[in-house]
Amino acid sequence: MIPSITALEGGGSSADRPGRDGSSSGSSSRRSDAHGNAQDAQDIRLNQTATSEQWVPSITALEGGGFVATWMNLNQDGSDYDIYACRFDADGNALDAQDIRLNQTTASHQQYPSITALAGGGFVATWMSYNQDGSGHGIYARRFDATGNALDAQDIRLNQTTAGDQ
Repeated sequence: MIPSITALEGGGSSADRPGRDGSSSGSSSRRSDAHGNAQDAQDIRLNQTATSEQWVPSITALEGGGFVATWMNLNQDGSDYDIYACRFDADGNALDAQDIRLNQTTASHQQYPSITALAGGGFVATWMSYNQDGSGHGIYARRFDATGNALDAQDIRLNQTTAGDQ
């Protein structure tokens, strides 16, 4: 299991920890202030769907003090691993009633997400996708606006070489 951490506005931080949402392998977060004191009485569950398996969380701070977390989820939509996210406000409240699937292509598996903030409150996520480029693992990305809507209709292939794994 791989934890993730990000700095928040005001000097605090939010740390993601896999396997702590009550399911077999969900993800949760705990926010701390600038002095390392816990801001949350209990963990914040990151994934809104608590069935199946959620692995490899990644987190980034957003404008206004909130954050967005992403993870890979097994069989949430019935198609092996896919990449999901949820946005949170500055108080740690989920802004999305349902997890947002980030990858457009669902064939085979998409794994190991990474996420970063964009100006204006949006974000971009990257991940590894199996056989989407026709040969092994490729690296893909997709951009989202501040409300979680996709800015790209399709996944963007980042690797130019497609032979074998990237």
